[in-house]
Amino acid sequence: MATTLQHHRPRTTRRRDARAAVVFMLPAAAFVGFVFIYPIFAVVRTSFLDPFTDEFAGLANYRALFSDPIFHAAVTNNLKLFVVLPFLVITSLVVAQILHDQIRGWRLYRAIIFVPYVVPVVVAALVFGQILQSRGLVNAILEAVGLGGLAQNWLGDPKTAVWSVAGVVQWRELAFGVILFLARMTQLPVDLYDAARVDGANWYQRLRHVTVPQMSTMIAFYAGIIVVALFNWVFNYVFVLTKGGPGTSTYVMEYYIYSRAFIYGDFGNAAALSTLMLGAILAFMVTFLTWLSRRGAL
Repeated sequence: MATTLQHHRPRTTRRRDARAAVVFMLPAAAFVGFVFIYPIFAVVRTSFLDPFTDEFAGLANYRALFSDPIFHAAVTNNLKLFVVLPFLVITSLVVAQILHDQIRGWRLYRAIIFVPYVVPVVVAALVFGQILQSRGLVNAILEAVGLGGLAQNWLGDPKTAVWSVAGVVQWRELAFGVILFLARMTQLPVDLYDAARVDGANWYQRLRHVTVPQMSTMIAFYAGIIVVALFNWVFNYVFVLTKGGPGTSTYVMEYYIYSRAFIYGDFGNAAALSTLMLGAILAFMVTFLTWLSRRGAL
């Protein structure tokens, strides 16, 4: 009898611990469900309702979305912003390698580079809004060096507005990549760099043949974060710098959702695009994380 009780006691203990764990997790699960899951369900539901009668409208909001030229302009502008991706990866990697080589004053340079990332997006956008004006700092510098013919209203010209926004994004997001890469570089074996120097490899060859192969997974991880950011983290830049203008030259999908919902009151159209963006980002993240897992990064 004693042997039987000792045999069953661990199983009883595990069941009691499992029940206790469920009880403790219920408040957190309810909070997550209320804050995250319910709003997602509500947005998806709204995308199938008529925005004015709240009656079921099927795919009417989605059809209206795809027939809207402003939506096509927003998608195009989001894709244009992806030009930032290779520049961010390359410049972050190069700057991180320079700091990793511990040039004179590298600690000061590291702090200076990281400053933009701690500056709120709204503050950074307000500052650059002044710098990029017709009489702003950029044009003043161009005129001072004899390139006044290149001066223009960078945010007021449809040809340059979206690229100016991309430049501000590049300036601020560079710091995160540098710190991320620099942290990984400190974990790389020093012997690899010493062997490369003995073999006569120059700085660029060490970067290309030693650093990049060793950091391929980290580079892919950073690129994945930037892809998601360029989809759903650029609203603040656009809202403060241009408010989607001039015309629709800087409309992005986030700003399209905001304008349709809170300026025009078309919550059905806004919910339809929100649902599509959610599905696209989830599909990308599942694919991306699966790929990282197969490479042994997770």
